[in-house]
Amino acid sequence: MNGALVLVLLGATLALGCGSDGGGSGTDTAVGDDTVVADTTGADAVTDTDTATGVDTATDTVADTGGPVQCLQFTSNGLYLYVYPPFDTAEGHVIVENHCAGTVAFTELGVTDTHDYGDCGNCGFQLTPEVSEANPALVEVAAGEALNLEVLFRAPDGGLEDDVEGLIRLVWADGEREIPVHAYPGIVPDGCISFGDGEGATGVAHAKDFGEVPVGTTEELVVPVTNHCVEPVEFIEIDLTETRGEGFSVDLSDLPGAPDGALTTLDPRVALAGGEAFDLVLRYTPVAESEFGDQTLLHMSWMRSGELLDLFDTGYELTGQGLDASCPHPRITVAEGADSEPGSTLHLSATDSVATSGGAITSWSWSVTAPAGSTASFLPNATSESVTFTPDVQGIYVFELRVADASGASECEPATAQVNVGQVVSLKVYVSWQTIGGGSYMGPDINVHLAHPNAAGPDLWGDATPEPWYDALWDCYWYTVFSDNDVHPGNPDWGVAGYTADDPWIDEDQTGASGEEQLILAQPEAGLTYRVGVDRYVYPSGDDSVVEVAVRVRLGTEQKLLLEHKIMAPGDFWEVATVSIADGAVTTIDEVHSGIDTKPPEQ
Repeated sequence: MNGALVLVLLGATLALGCGSDGGGSGTDTAVGDDTVVADTTGADAVTDTDTATGVDTATDTVADTGGPVQCLQFTSNGLYLYVYPPFDTAEGHVIVENHCAGTVAFTELGVTDTHDYGDCGNCGFQLTPEVSEANPALVEVAAGEALNLEVLFRAPDGGLEDDVEGLIRLVWADGEREIPVHAYPGIVPDGCISFGDGEGATGVAHAKDFGEVPVGTTEELVVPVTNHCVEPVEFIEIDLTETRGEGFSVDLSDLPGAPDGALTTLDPRVALAGGEAFDLVLRYTPVAESEFGDQTLLHMSWMRSGELLDLFDTGYELTGQGLDASCPHPRITVAEGADSEPGSTLHLSATDSVATSGGAITSWSWSVTAPAGSTASFLPNATSESVTFTPDVQGIYVFELRVADASGASECEPATAQVNVGQVVSLKVYVSWQTIGGGSYMGPDINVHLAHPNAAGPDLWGDATPEPWYDALWDCYWYTVFSDNDVHPGNPDWGVAGYTADDPWIDEDQTGASGEEQLILAQPEAGLTYRVGVDRYVYPSGDDSVVEVAVRVRLGTEQKLLLEHKIMAPGDFWEVATVSIADGAVTTIDEVHSGIDTKPPEQ
C-alpha cells in the first residue's frame, strides 16, 4: 500500500444515538412503560411528546448538555505493534463497546498511513474486516454489543527500519474518535524468544495482572511466544511456582508436541522450530476471596542448539484478586482523574464494575457529597451506567455508586471516588536533619507531625489547653502511621471514611546521624487548616547528639516554606507552621518547646 488507506462507508445512519440530535423536534411513541422506541428528528433542546399505554402521557423536555454523552467506549487510546524478524507482519486489536441506548452506525471507519514503502503495494496498516456498503453490519454496533477492530501491519521485504505511525479514524452521527497506531522494528531478544508485544528480555520477570475475578469464574490471558531463531529452540521447563493464593494455571496445548495441559518440567523436551510461534494460555480461577490479591511465578527455560551453555530463562509474575461471587462489585472511573476545575465536565462510568453469579448489572444509582453551595447534578440522570457531572463550586466532591444485578442482588460495598475541584493537589512536609556534634549509638530520632483541625491531644505546654500533638487519631506521626494496637488501628483515616487519598502517610520512620522523613497528604480537605510540627524523641538510654533540623512545606509543586539550621535537643517540640487549604497560605509559627515528653501518651 502506497500513500493512504482510508475505508469509508457513506449513507449510514445512527438509530437512537448517544448525544444531541442536531435540529428540529420529534414525536416519540412508547407502549406500556413510556419507553421511547423512535425519535424521528430530535434537537439540541427538544420538546418530545410521549404517548404511553397503561402508565402515563407526558411531555418531556430534554436540554442540551453541551455535547454528546460519550456512550461509546474504546479499549485503547493508542495501539503499539512490534514487527520481529523473520516475520514481516504484526497484529493488534481495538474493541469498541456500545453503551448507548441503541445501535450506532459509523459513517467513516478506516486507518490512514502516509509512509512511503517503495514498491511494496500491500505494506503498511490495514483494518479488517474491510468496510463496505454491501455489508453494513460490519460497521454497526448494536446496544450492549462490541466491535473488534483488527489492525494488521505489513512491513516491506527486509523488515521495518524506522518507527511508523498511522491513525484509526471513526465517525458516527454525533461523535468522532481518532486512535494513533504505531509500528516499531522489534529487536530479537537474547535466546531468540519473544513474549507478546515488545517483551523479549531474558532474566526479567514480566508482569501479568488478571485483575478482579469473582470466585469460581475464570479470567484468561494469552501470551504469544515466538522463536526468532533460524534453528529450533527446546523448552525444558514451563512451570508454576506458587507463592501466595491459588487458582492459577497454564495451558500448553498450543505448543507443538507438548503434553496436553502440562504444568511441570517438560520431559521429553519440546522443540519450537525457527520462525514458529504458539500461544501460551494463562488462566486464573480464584478459589476464595483475596483481600491482598493472589500471586504466583511462571518460570520458563529453554535452550538453543541443544547446548546447555545456551540456556535461557524468564518468568511472569502473575497476579489477580478473588472477589465475593454472591454480590456485584461497583467500580467508578472518572475520565478526567482526581483533579478538576469549576465548570469542567466530569465523565463518570460504571463500566468497570464486576458482575458475579447474579448475572449482568442492570441498575446503577449515583450520589454525591458536594461542597456547600453546589447545585450540580448528574446527567442524563442518576441511574445511568455512564453519567456526566459539572462541578459548580470549588471543593471536594465524593461520588458514590451502588448497583444491583439481574437477580436483584445489591452491591457488596458501594464504590467511592473523590475529585478535588480547584483545590491544591497535595500537601507535602519534608523534615531532614544532620548531626553536627556528639552522638549516640542509635543517632537522633527526629519525627514529623501533621495535625488535623479535629486534633485534641494532651496539655503539653501546661496552659490548661489541649494541644493537637499526640492525638491518637488526628495527629499523623510515626506512632499513628506505623503502629497497630487497640488504641489506634494504624494509618489515620481522615476525611471520607475508608477513602485513602485524603489520608496522610509517612514514607518511613527514620533514625540515625542524618536522614529525612516525608509526610504526604495527596488530597487535603477543602477549607481546612492543618498544623505542622517536629519532635525529637527522648531515648531512655540518653542521647547527647547536637542536631540541625530543616523543614520544607510544599503545596502542589510550589515550595511555601523553608526553615533551616534549627538546633533541637532531646525532648524538644518545634511548632513549625499552619497550612490553610482554603487560600494556600502557610503561616510560620517557629516556636520550640523544651522538656516535652515526646512519647505517645499510650506508651
